[in-house]
Amino acid sequence: MTGTVSALYIYPVPGEPGRALSPAVVTEAGLEGDRHKGAPVSIVTADGYAASTPRANLVLDLTADELDELIGHRMVVGEAALELVERNARCGLVYAVVAVPGSVRVGDRVGRGEPDA
Repeated sequence: MTGTVSALYIYPVPGEPGRALSPAVVTEAGLEGDRHKGAPVSIVTADGYAASTPRANLVLDLTADELDELIGHRMVVGEAALELVERNARCGLVYAVVAVPGSVRVGDRVGRGEPDA
């Protein structure tokens, strides 16, 4: 299973539209410039984003099933690694914590495992 990053967003001000980024710096607290939320990083598939426009940080070119398979595992995206912890049943976002900080860009590959050293 391999996908790509379709879009990256931060939401620095509650209630205002997200700001697209590329690249984005992922710190242990989440994407640099994003406001603090319940989870450091929120993820959705491109299809899910188009359908419901959730406030996700990462929009991925994966199927919903492929994203669900990563819950409970480590996902490498660009130079960063995220631990996907749960899906919010209400909004459809998948929440993640940052295992390895790093830079992420639109077009970066997404997959299971560890980032390259």
